[in-house]
Amino acid sequence: LQRARAVAQAPELYVQPKYQFTIRPNFQQVTERLQALIASAETGELWLSCDVETIARTLSCVGIAWSVREALCIPLLTIEGNYWKVEEEVTIQLLLKELLTHPNARVIGQNFNYDNQYFAKFLGYLPRLAFDTMIAQHTLFPGIPKALDFLSSLYCHWHRYWKDEMNDYSRLPENLDQYWSYNCKDCVTTFEVARVLQGLLEY
Repeated sequence: LQRARAVAQAPELYVQPKYQFTIRPNFQQVTERLQALIASAETGELWLSCDVETIARTLSCVGIAWSVREALCIPLLTIEGNYWKVEEEVTIQLLLKELLTHPNARVIGQNFNYDNQYFAKFLGYLPRLAFDTMIAQHTLFPGIPKALDFLSSLYCHWHRYWKDEMNDYSRLPENLDQYWSYNCKDCVTTFEVARVLQGLLEY
C-alpha cells in the first residue's frame, strides 16, 4: 500500500530501469567482462551477486551482477547441446573460478546453499559467499516470507513480478533469451535487495 501510494503521487519516479543485460554472449564478451571484474577485485573489495539456473538437476547457466542494473548471463546449455566449444568453456570456467574465489570477492546470493551444491558438484569449488539475502531477511524478520520475489516487492525501487517467466525446470524453454534475461533479473534484484538488507542489519 505504501508503494501504491508513492507511485500514485509520483509515477514519473517509478519507471522501468534501463537494465544492461548481456545475454547470448560471445566468447570475447564473456572473457573481457570476467577479466575486467578480476582486475577490479585486484584493486580492492568487489561485491557481486551470483545466481545459477538449473534444468533437470543440471547446471544450465551462471549469472553475475556487479550493480543493480548490470548483469551477465553465461549460458552453458542450449536446446541443441552445449553453448560453448570445449576449449572456450574451459577458459571461461577458469576465469569464473578465479573471480568467484578471489580473496577480494564478496559474493551475494539468495538461498545460496542451493547454488553452492551445483558449484561443488559440477565445477568443483565454492564461491566466496559474503551475504545471503534469504538468511538476512529471516534474521531480521523471522516468520514472514523470504523468497526473492517477496523481497523485491519490499526493497527494490522498481518492482514487477517476473518469477512466472520460468516455471518448468524439467527442460530448457523454447524462448532462451527470456530464460537468460530471467537469470539476469534474479542477479540484479538480489544485488539491490542486499544493499537494503545490509543497511537494515547495521541499523
